[in-house]
Amino acid sequence: MTNTRRLMSPLEIRRFMYAGKASLTMCNTRNGHKILYKILSFKSSPNMWRVMVNTIYERNKWYYLSCINGDRPERLTNTTSKFKSSDKEWIAFEMLLRHVHTMFREDIPHVEITHNGYCARCGKHLHDDESVTRGFGPVCWKKIDSYDSPYNRKEMSK
Repeated sequence: MTNTRRLMSPLEIRRFMYAGKASLTMCNTRNGHKILYKILSFKSSPNMWRVMVNTIYERNKWYYLSCINGDRPERLTNTTSKFKSSDKEWIAFEMLLRHVHTMFREDIPHVEITHNGYCARCGKHLHDDESVTRGFGPVCWKKIDSYDSPYNRKEMSK
C-alpha cells in the first residue's frame, strides 16, 4: 500500500489540516499540476496556523505563504509573504479553506487532495495501513480526543 491517501470529506480535510503538522497535496486532475502545503500550528498562539508551500518542481524548498487565524479561518492573512493574493498558490489554498469552512460544501472541481504520508499531529512518517488510512499515527490518534480542538475525532463521528 502507498503511504498517501486521498482525503475525502471537508470535515476530514479540516480535522487533518488543523492537527499541528499537516502536510497535504492539491492536484489539478486536468493538467496534473501539484502544490504541496504544510499547515503548522504556533505553539505560542494555539488559534493560529502557518501555511508553507512549494510546487512539485522544488520539492526541498518551502516558502511561507500566509497564516490562518482561527477567528477568520476561511481567509488567509497576508503578512510578510512573497506571495500575493492573486498567485495560484494563494488562490488554491483559499479555495480549500472555503471548501472546508462554509456550509455550502460543494466539491472543488478537478481537484484531488491527498495527505503526504506523514502524521498530521506529530509529522512522523506513517508506516502501517491503518495509520495511513487515518492520516494519524497510533499514538497521536489516541490523543486526538484528549486535546481541546474544534476539529477532533468526536466531530468526525457526527
